[in-house]
Amino acid sequence: MFTRNRFAAAPIIVCREHLADKDPIRAIVVNTGVANAGTGAEGIANARATCEAVASLLDLENSQVLPLSTGVIMEALPVDRIMDGLPACIADLSPATGPRRPKRS
Repeated sequence: MFTRNRFAAAPIIVCREHLADKDPIRAIVVNTGVANAGTGAEGIANARATCEAVASLLDLENSQVLPLSTGVIMEALPVDRIMDGLPACIADLSPATGPRRPKRS
């Protein structure tokens, strides 16, 4: 389910694009703190870059990853922080336990 607001946030735009590709969704990347909403072309590029990074680490197509964000509106997504944390998040995935939240440093 997506917002019906005509001013959709970058993650919603990218999710719609990826779902339209009809590839099976294999991963989601979720961030909190920054909604990546009201960020224009930069926000869309950041959402796509995040999906590309996750897809690369998991050997998936970009369109098989959905970006989800919640938090402050009109702030740039901290892509570098997300990219830095992805390897640890992915290393912590387990079929037995599911994903766990990484420890904050």
